[in-house]
Amino acid sequence: YKSVNIDEGWWQGTRDRAGKITVDETEWPGGMKAIADYIHSKGLKAGIYTDAGKDGCGYYYPTGRPAAPGSGSEGHYDQDFLQFSQWGFDYVKVDWCGGNAEGLNAQTAYTAISQSIDRATAQTGRPMVYSVCNWGNQSPWTWAPGMSNLWRTSTDIIYYGNSPSMTNVLANFDAAQHPASQSPGHYNDPDMLIVGMPGFTAAQNRTHLSLWAISGAPLLAGNNLATMSSDTTAVLTNAEVVAVDQDSRGLQ
Repeated sequence: YKSVNIDEGWWQGTRDRAGKITVDETEWPGGMKAIADYIHSKGLKAGIYTDAGKDGCGYYYPTGRPAAPGSGSEGHYDQDFLQFSQWGFDYVKVDWCGGNAEGLNAQTAYTAISQSIDRATAQTGRPMVYSVCNWGNQSPWTWAPGMSNLWRTSTDIIYYGNSPSMTNVLANFDAAQHPASQSPGHYNDPDMLIVGMPGFTAAQNRTHLSLWAISGAPLLAGNNLATMSSDTTAVLTNAEVVAVDQDSRGLQ
């Protein structure tokens, strides 16, 4: 576990006259470059979020703050991904709420984004892990391996407004089985881990991590790290199980 990923809600869709993203520095002291620098100072990598459409998921599913129109990157792909790279982010998740609502072609949109990331990297020398998050729509396992590092194969493991459940864990595991698509650096993504979330038993936590490990899935902890129990820590840091997941061949 080496990346801290900032998800939807970090930005309320504001831009300056040149179209560059602006953020509220009372929420993010010093701005996003300072945040990325702080994460790096801890020996970790930094991740950021946007949407392939005009609006991010917080616009369609607001939680805890007003809906934010304009919080996607459509129309600003080159500008935004260069900005993320210049800020120092190492990972970018690109969601699909806006793209889905607008009826965009996923392969076309995500290919354009991949090209923007390549152009950004050429300018800054900073590669970014590219996470396609269109929930398995339009079968990303058939086209995303050639352009991205990971691609979601199913809906969110916790639905909007729902609680963690093994039903969702098992459904997402089943939906992620596309072994021919997976290779080193390119992975089916059944969504984040919900190990250690309220209502999960120790056995369910172990089962969840084991399923992701045999899938060779990305491991992104979704629980509250500040309050996790020793049992949760033991599951997430089980060296033998994590080693199965991290096998260099990337096989399912």
